[in-house]
Amino acid sequence: MRSTSLKKIQKITKKFDNPLPIVLTGGSDGILKLWAVGNGTAQCLWKENPADQPKENFIKEESEDDQKTEDVKVKYTIVSMDWCEKSQTLLVSTSERNIFIYNTETLKRVKQLVGYNDQVLDIKFIKSGDACNKIGMATNSELVQIVDLQTFGSYFLHGHTDIVMCIDISKDGSYLVSGSKDTTVRIWDLQQYSCIGVCIGHTATIGALALSRRSSNFVVSASQDNTLKFWRFSSDSGVSCTSTVFAHKKDINALAISPNDKIVASASQDRTIKLFATPALTEIAVLTGHVRGVWSLDFSPVDQVLASSSGDGTIRLWSLTDYTCLKTFEGHAGTVLRTFFLSYGLQLISSGADGIIKLWTIKTNECVNSFDGHTTKVWALAVSPDESQICSGGSESEFVVWNDYTAIEEENGIKEQEDKIEKEQLLKNYMRSKSFKKALMIAFALGQPGRVLSIFEEVFNVGGESEVMDVIKKLSGHHLSSLLAYIRDWNTNSRNSGIAQIMLNQVFKHFPPTKLLEFTEEHKVNMGELLQGVIPYSERHFQRLDRLLQKSYIVDYSLANLNNHVTAIDVGEEVN
Repeated sequence: MRSTSLKKIQKITKKFDNPLPIVLTGGSDGILKLWAVGNGTAQCLWKENPADQPKENFIKEESEDDQKTEDVKVKYTIVSMDWCEKSQTLLVSTSERNIFIYNTETLKRVKQLVGYNDQVLDIKFIKSGDACNKIGMATNSELVQIVDLQTFGSYFLHGHTDIVMCIDISKDGSYLVSGSKDTTVRIWDLQQYSCIGVCIGHTATIGALALSRRSSNFVVSASQDNTLKFWRFSSDSGVSCTSTVFAHKKDINALAISPNDKIVASASQDRTIKLFATPALTEIAVLTGHVRGVWSLDFSPVDQVLASSSGDGTIRLWSLTDYTCLKTFEGHAGTVLRTFFLSYGLQLISSGADGIIKLWTIKTNECVNSFDGHTTKVWALAVSPDESQICSGGSESEFVVWNDYTAIEEENGIKEQEDKIEKEQLLKNYMRSKSFKKALMIAFALGQPGRVLSIFEEVFNVGGESEVMDVIKKLSGHHLSSLLAYIRDWNTNSRNSGIAQIMLNQVFKHFPPTKLLEFTEEHKVNMGELLQGVIPYSERHFQRLDRLLQKSYIVDYSLANLNNHVTAIDVGEEVN
């Protein structure tokens, strides 16, 4: 049992008119209580009503006869409490490493934070109207976790007695189905967070689930007993199994239902993909080609094409008309665990055991981008209905939300291009008007070392050195670091070495070494590397100039001798 101090509780219990000290307690029953203590007695002033708590916080028992649920007890134990002065809330931590946040005026729970996730085995987005701000997760426990992506508050669905292996969400976000090692499939109403049906019939772990796409009245389950079952359900009539078929020789890893609800595809460790017609689960075709177990399936939203990913490190596209392999994608370093269609069937997104998420363009068979957000296997991958977000989770017990910034990047690219064109025009105007100072600043802003060099050359040709020197004195740290890098590059060419040496001389003349080091460190430029790039070429240029100077002495000597010879000839002619 844990209790908070009198000073903190006084702010919470102003509505209780009692002269005795007030204590708030919580313990193994998971219920908060307010007590007035003193004179050797303790009086309970307030007890948290379990009905005020979300229904997902209770252990629920089902009767196999009528499948009615009955609340038994709260599942967690309260281990500590504290008062948050800044937010004026009460924080309660539980044995499940979760934190409950209570409003101090109403003493009702307003938020729940999850302190720890185990391996993320499966993730699905939950649609609510036009928004898609929640996800459902299976996290290697008997609980199904619902996370609000805006507040990151969590809800839990209790009911399974063993680890939940897989989940699926109806297209409209009304229902969630979960499969567990307890061999049952549970159907949840996400409006009430209540279990409306339990599918009992499999004899081994449920490995894969798929809810109908067009309607929301049936679910197909796959188990390690190698069978598929077709279940019809409704909130009124309950759940019934209408078809069962022995599908594969080994564990079934994935299920997918076509957009028109007419075909169910199953993938297995036996390296095959099978297609079944609903609702009778009549076998249509067997797709072979993968050399290791198949882990994921997805139907194209626009074409008669099925995508599959496998332990052989490949993704394959299959025709649903002639059942042949259309394309193969290679790039992951290990097993490809998940794959989905994007952009109306024009792209694929995949995750693998290498911890990498890859984006593929189907037309060119190319991987156009790779996303490194995980360090181990990415078991779970989900795409939001509007494809604006992707959520991934893996063995490191984290889930990552990825936002699509393609449109923003394109807009920024257009703005940058327009800004560049405008600056280019300004640069030309300044050069025509001989405004070298402004032209240099524009060239630095554009990051064009060739333009900067041509401006310096023209300046020295027209005698505008003083204007250039004035610009150098006023250079910011960023532009000065850029100029030093330009000088290093110019100095590698003997044609530009003269300008480079003049500019280097001016930089060292106007900026002391300490200032240069300060600028270069601030902008993450290695001054030592810059000088190491300048010194060897400068020595080479000076050696070349020394050789030219030595050769010039021969010219002087030849001219002097020639003058002497001409003078002797002139004297001889005068004598004659």
